[in-house]
Amino acid sequence: MGKESGVQLNERVIEAWEAHVRRVREMAAELKAIHRYAIEESRALELDFLEGYANVAVRQVSEYDRPMIEDMTADDGGASDSPQSLFPTERRWALVWEDVQENPETAGRIREDPEGWVPVSYQRGAEQIGNRFVEMMRE
Repeated sequence: MGKESGVQLNERVIEAWEAHVRRVREMAAELKAIHRYAIEESRALELDFLEGYANVAVRQVSEYDRPMIEDMTADDGGASDSPQSLFPTERRWALVWEDVQENPETAGRIREDPEGWVPVSYQRGAEQIGNRFVEMMRE
């Protein structure tokens, strides 16, 4: 969808999609903080198998939007060796794990209260959505 595919979306659809993408990226930033905490704790407790579980969970998220459209074509213009995706995603809408920065506020919350912390995105979610999208859906 978008410029590369030739399909043009309505502005409202793009606005809603971009809000969704921002939310996904915020949650990914929190996942990075959780992942680092899990890795550090599993190493401190010498429970290596937990690090493996954490890595598997993160891999499922980090590879979700792969391959992207740009991954599917090689530099010479031919098809790459990447597996074909049913709906390849443009980079602007994809979750690019390597570009996600860990959320330091979430990391701090985990350190302060490992058993009762609340993700930052839970609080921001309701604030971001607000009535704007509800009204948009009614129109």
